[in-house]
Amino acid sequence: MTQKKDKQQIISEILNFQVTTSILDYVSDIVWVKDVKGRYVTVSESFNKLLGLLPDDVIGKTDYEIRPSQFADMYTKDDQVVINKRETIIFKESQLLPDGETKY
Repeated sequence: MTQKKDKQQIISEILNFQVTTSILDYVSDIVWVKDVKGRYVTVSESFNKLLGLLPDDVIGKTDYEIRPSQFADMYTKDDQVVINKRETIIFKESQLLPDGETKY
């Protein structure tokens, strides 16, 4: 019985992830989800467009692999605050765009 429940839970989690990923393709906001090690799990299409990246450039990578270190340091610090507080927090973070402009 436990194995069946585990399989059902895994299927439910996969479906929830697929729904979340689908929703992210239709929101105009820059949205991302990371795991507790700081790796991107999924990002919105707006995120990719703003930063000029493809999903394969981002998914499974950390900020240090796709951003300059001064930005990665800031994002990692903010991520740790969220992980430690275990609540949703909205940060005003700057983004370095492909043309070198910084946007908030």
